[in-house]
Amino acid sequence: MNDQVEMNVQLKADPNINYNPNFNLNTNTNLNKNNNNKDQYFEQGNMQGHKDPLQPVEEIHVNEIELDDGYREEIYNPCGGCLMLFIHLLILGLGIAFLVIGIVLSIVALIVIGPIIMFFALFILMPGLFCLQPNEGVVTLFCGKYYGSIKANGFLWTPPCVERRGVSLKSNNFETDNIKVNDLNGNPIQIGAVVIWKVDNTAKVMFDIENLDSFVKSQSETAIRKLASSYPYDKTHDDEISLKDGGEEVNQNIVRELQERLAPAGVIVEEARLNRLAYSEEIAHLMLKRQQADAIIGARQKIVNGGVGIVHMALDNMKSNDICDMNREERVKLASNLLVVLCSDNQVSPIVNTGS
Repeated sequence: MNDQVEMNVQLKADPNINYNPNFNLNTNTNLNKNNNNKDQYFEQGNMQGHKDPLQPVEEIHVNEIELDDGYREEIYNPCGGCLMLFIHLLILGLGIAFLVIGIVLSIVALIVIGPIIMFFALFILMPGLFCLQPNEGVVTLFCGKYYGSIKANGFLWTPPCVERRGVSLKSNNFETDNIKVNDLNGNPIQIGAVVIWKVDNTAKVMFDIENLDSFVKSQSETAIRKLASSYPYDKTHDDEISLKDGGEEVNQNIVRELQERLAPAGVIVEEARLNRLAYSEEIAHLMLKRQQADAIIGARQKIVNGGVGIVHMALDNMKSNDICDMNREERVKLASNLLVVLCSDNQVSPIVNTGS
């Protein structure tokens, strides 16, 4: 059954419009609930330029959005300080000359211009002179806008109204705290590392990071935690890499992980090494017993393998040299006695049999 919707529209009185007060607009719109009519309705709407409300919205993937990777460092080469100092002294001398000539010849214009030139040379141009030490950098700003980075050391000069902010380019040494984390096998361990880093991009350090030391510390601890959970403390098979025996490969992975995390701050990781690695206190005694058991088992295996080799060599020599003829039972008894002598922890007292 079709639903009928009746809409009554009444016109309000307007003195500027002539209308019939008894006029009623009756509109009967039949809306069929059939899906075909609904699709036809939306198709007509799309043909008229209206968007289908049932059409799914296009998904926006975060990977497709281009994100700003921070400020790019631009090297700025300022003027030499010696040349600019000579020019400043000339300007200052010119101002003094104008002042002296104006006083001697009573020329008011020169008396006024002379101090102005002197003030410009002393308080406007002179502050642009500065010295930059080795392994030091300067980030310059002009009216709040990044102007460039200076890394060349020496006696230099920057134009007036250029703000200078110093950045150290020296290597820094940072030692993480003892971090408690679970290794790949779920064993709680304590781990720490030493990280050597330095600033490479002065613009990112100055404008993208609020506190560089705190950022390096937090990111280093996060990287160490991730690395510790990726390897076991001690290897269980021969081809497995562990934190204890990983050596240079583990250190390289630490450097790689830290570099990925500290790159947005314009920092280069020069070296990173583990300086502390141990089981946590709650399982340290259990793991010590396990290591002792593994050592004892390994030693026993080596002793037994050596004893078996000695017995085999003794029996072969006796057979090849025809020292004596022994049956199977006698060879088994001799092998058993030799193994007891060779593999025993205590000193063995031999018993000499004098019987036939």
